[in-house]
Amino acid sequence: ALPAAAAPDCLQRTQTSDFKPLLGARSVIVTDRALRKFKISFAGPCRALEDAPHLGFQTLEQSRLACVEKGDYLVSLRDADMDNFGRSCGVEQIVPYTQEMEKADAVAKAMDEKY
Repeated sequence: ALPAAAAPDCLQRTQTSDFKPLLGARSVIVTDRALRKFKISFAGPCRALEDAPHLGFQTLEQSRLACVEKGDYLVSLRDADMDNFGRSCGVEQIVPYTQEMEKADAVAKAMDEKY
């Protein structure tokens, strides 16, 4: 018997399940269908994040298995349906979102709400 193929250690563009924008709209936490979390950062504020239920990725690699990489785009699928990429954001960095990062973001959010 062949061993089961391990899930690639990347965020595949067709495997996203949840988008949670972070403070400042310069990054988003994306959860994939395997419940792994990735932090995607942008060069500036990303207006597409206003449409969190309708987000997706446009990758340079067109395969359904393509991993999201620097240079790809986060897009509002609502805008994409109209062939309008006005609300798209270039991916600057993508990293696995660790528990330590999650704790630091929770502290930053609490501090922001306090002041």
